[in-house]
Amino acid sequence: MKKDDRVRHSAAPQWGLGRVLEDPAAGKVRIFFSDAGIKTISTDANIVVMTGKQALISFLDNLKIPNQEGHSSYKTLTVLKEHFLNQFPGGT
Repeated sequence: MKKDDRVRHSAAPQWGLGRVLEDPAAGKVRIFFSDAGIKTISTDANIVVMTGKQALISFLDNLKIPNQEGHSSYKTLTVLKEHFLNQFPGGT
């Protein structure tokens, strides 16, 4: 597993697809999961590297979204959906 790999945590499928944020170090790795946000987990955990069509989700290509102060932070799909619906009530 290395930075930018697409992964799934087999024991937490509800977290969705993840993107490795940095190369593993000291037995831990930080991963942003589409439905759970950033998690720091052991490299011994059941992390499965995904490839091909299973790894495709453009959302993970553009993770950092600047806030009003100009700082970037990672946002889950749920937060992004709320943000979108606040700006475009009814989804239009």
